[in-house]
Amino acid sequence: MFNRHNEPFLSLLVLLDLSLVVASWFVAFELRFHTGLPVIHGVPEREAYILPLAIILPMWFLLYQAHGLYRPRRSASTYEEAMLLIRANALGVLVLVAITFFIRSYTYSRGMVGIFAVLAPLSAIVVRALLRLVLRSIRRRGYNLRHVVVVGSGRLAKEVIDRIHGAPEAGLRIVGIFSGGFDSEDDRLQGVTRLGGFADLKPFLAENPVDQVTLAMERDEWGGLEKVVKDLDDEATSIRFVPDLMQMMTLRSSVEDLDGLPVINLRETPLGKWAGKWAGVRKRLFGRSGV
Repeated sequence: MFNRHNEPFLSLLVLLDLSLVVASWFVAFELRFHTGLPVIHGVPEREAYILPLAIILPMWFLLYQAHGLYRPRRSASTYEEAMLLIRANALGVLVLVAITFFIRSYTYSRGMVGIFAVLAPLSAIVVRALLRLVLRSIRRRGYNLRHVVVVGSGRLAKEVIDRIHGAPEAGLRIVGIFSGGFDSEDDRLQGVTRLGGFADLKPFLAENPVDQVTLAMERDEWGGLEKVVKDLDDEATSIRFVPDLMQMMTLRSSVEDLDGLPVINLRETPLGKWAGKWAGVRKRLFGRSGV
């Protein structure tokens, strides 16, 4: 479930997240019933609100996992993570309200659940933001690094290298570059050493610990893409693919959704969708008039 390098940290993160959920649940209880707010049916026993945690904790863990909150997110922004936390918590609260609706043996406070719906994501966002600041500070000092190799040699590879060098807080260190047109006389790109061609990547990974392979290949290098992916199939390393969006934009492409599957339109016939409709209208109009 977890990457071998991130397993200890992510296990602690899971424990921290679930602890915040428990804390938010009981703080919501105190705010609802012990701060002078009107209570119609009397103050319930705390023990009655312990039982729902048996459902809440595994559900929150699964929701966080399903939203990618336990994947390595070194390059993600705090805003992106906050949005994921809000969505996961909102879905969890909706499911929780639905479950309590069908429990007839005991009536749980909707007001308390509402307070919990605010506290749970808010506490997670604040704690994770602070944790992110600490980790970024540590990585800037050269600790907690992940080693990366870049596959590609053109503009796209240069841009990837510039982005990684410009974000030391992500803790990514480029080991070297592999490219199809390897030239021993030109053995550096943006200050990074060229280690060989596509065929040299697999032997290198067998002898050197690498955490991530970033594929940044331009269109003229796609001939070697299949072999590179096949060579990486049995490697215990993360693989990232950087699409050449600039090339796609020059082709006036657009992205559509095909039942959850992203589809890139490289070209569409101008007014093609209107031509068929106009042909049908013209046939009905002029066909009926005898013209």
